[in-house]
Amino acid sequence: MLSARPSQHRRQAPSAAGVVIATLKSNPVPMAAVAFGVVTAALAFFALWEVTPLFGGWPGPAILPLSGYYENITFQALSAPRGEITADRLGRAEAATRAELQLSPMAVDAWLRLAYIESLKRPKLNAEGVEALQKSFLVAPLDPANCGGRDILALNAWPDLPADLRRKVLMEIHTLWRPPVVIHPETLIAWRRRVRNPAGQFALLLSLGPEPASRRNNNETL
Repeated sequence: MLSARPSQHRRQAPSAAGVVIATLKSNPVPMAAVAFGVVTAALAFFALWEVTPLFGGWPGPAILPLSGYYENITFQALSAPRGEITADRLGRAEAATRAELQLSPMAVDAWLRLAYIESLKRPKLNAEGVEALQKSFLVAPLDPANCGGRDILALNAWPDLPADLRRKVLMEIHTLWRPPVVIHPETLIAWRRRVRNPAGQFALLLSLGPEPASRRNNNETL
């Protein structure tokens, strides 16, 4: 006589995960496709993690930092008005810039940022700041892209510069600051007015001559 009780030895239905695993084991093609998908997703996440800081995203930490990653940290640290840049901000900016230079020692703008950071620490440009300026000229003796910021920084620290560095600055000014070779006349006027140091103003006067009389009463704010 058969019992109405269900058999205790009835085979249980396999779970969905078990079916997937069994299918992958029996068919290597899906396994390879899954592996490829996992690797692709990991690389996409890695690229997003690395590139996002370059566009103002999170500051890190980067898995494999790019020089632009450190450049972005420096810009964020120095984004406050000059009088509000604290010692902590300067420290972060300097550390990031030095890290950037470890990756890109030929980055002239990074050497200039380092010199600028040193100029913010004290009234006179110290030896490290002078060395950073020197290395920027070593990398790019004539640099149309950075000549304005570099030469203005140098002219404002004119008494602190050695004679050989002054000659390099004057050579760049004489070569690139004369419109219309590189810059627009209005830009030249704005640059000249950013030189505050009397010795630097005199050096600029000797190199370029006086500002045109028609421009001296210009009320342009810098």
